[in-house]
Amino acid sequence: MLTTWDGYVRLGWLVESARLQVTLLTAERTIYRRLHRGLACAFVEDDASGPPAFAEFTLTGGLTDDVRILLGDRLATLVTSVVDAGRLSGAGRLNLVELEEIAGTWAPYRDRVLAPEAGPPRASVGSWARELWTWVAGRDLREAVGALAMTGEGFRRPGEVVWHSFTLPPEMAAAAGVEPELAWATYAEPEARGIVVRARVAGEVRLFAGLDDGSGRWIAFEPGDEADELLADLPLGESAGEPALRFRTGTEE
Repeated sequence: MLTTWDGYVRLGWLVESARLQVTLLTAERTIYRRLHRGLACAFVEDDASGPPAFAEFTLTGGLTDDVRILLGDRLATLVTSVVDAGRLSGAGRLNLVELEEIAGTWAPYRDRVLAPEAGPPRASVGSWARELWTWVAGRDLREAVGALAMTGEGFRRPGEVVWHSFTLPPEMAAAAGVEPELAWATYAEPEARGIVVRARVAGEVRLFAGLDDGSGRWIAFEPGDEADELLADLPLGESAGEPALRFRTGTEE
């Protein structure tokens, strides 16, 4: 089902908790999910291509680049005017093109929220500031990250590497200049723990990786020990929510 969106948007700014709430008005039933400590959202349950009907951002560090991209230019400008003026609310209206752009940006999150509980969502591609991005998670990643607290072993112990393979969507891999099949492995050391992602060169590499934890950090891939190997080291911090990896194309961090 395609939802008819009229584009009316309502903003709420909760100063004490630094939370921004964005609502695209609709009468349809939605599904809500908190993605990580700084982001929650809801999508119309029967609309597999629409924008988020609701999004809540925690802006303790201000309006980050990630949040600006997720909001889109028009909404980001509106939010800035509300926050800078010390107002608690605002309203506006988006046109069809702006709604479609937001829907395109949020595609991986939409598929994540609307995915059946029985399994992880497919790795879908979204737009990211004129580039591409995708999101990867699932039971293996959740269990591996959860097990780090109970083990001192990990990626850097010879012979004990456990790689978990996953596949980027073809258009994403082609744009990133890597083979579609990537892999990740967790590691734990006395003073650090994290996830290493491995890729294989297939062209001009334009790929960054990060943890979808609200930090906004993107990590460049560096050459590994093998000729065509690339590695990205993603340190794990304290995060509330399901562990997830994200990837985007581009040339700058």
